[in-house]
Amino acid sequence: MSSHMSHDGAAKDAREMVQFPPDMQTHFLGNMRDHLQTLNEIVDALARDDYAAASKVATERLSLDSPSAAGCKPQSMHQASRPPENRSQKPMTMEDMMETYMPEAMRGIGLSMHTAASEFAKVAMTQDRAGAMTALSHVTQNCVSCHSSYRLR
Repeated sequence: MSSHMSHDGAAKDAREMVQFPPDMQTHFLGNMRDHLQTLNEIVDALARDDYAAASKVATERLSLDSPSAAGCKPQSMHQASRPPENRSQKPMTMEDMMETYMPEAMRGIGLSMHTAASEFAKVAMTQDRAGAMTALSHVTQNCVSCHSSYRLR
């Protein structure tokens, strides 16, 4: 019986360890589980040829306009919607923590994933199955890239 990975010996995990404060780590891991659930809902909708549902869930939960994308956006993309603040007097927002603790390349992959999800939502509305599947693969390629490069534990 063969496996896709060798389990001989204790292989060193070469992914970059990302150190988040405990509250941020809990939030971030919850966000990743929601992304996985969202991808499952998209695949389910596509399996039923419900392109509108697939587009809607992608838009609401993964797109650049979704709440989950805020931490991956450069400050310039979301700062205009927030009033200036004195960070020493107010607690850090999740966006502030992402900017402070998340490696820039990791944020870039996240931004690419959210951008790909926005594109998928548009393509899905055309009801072009092959196009939708290709666009969805661009979303998941970013997931694979990030999870292959970074770890929290």
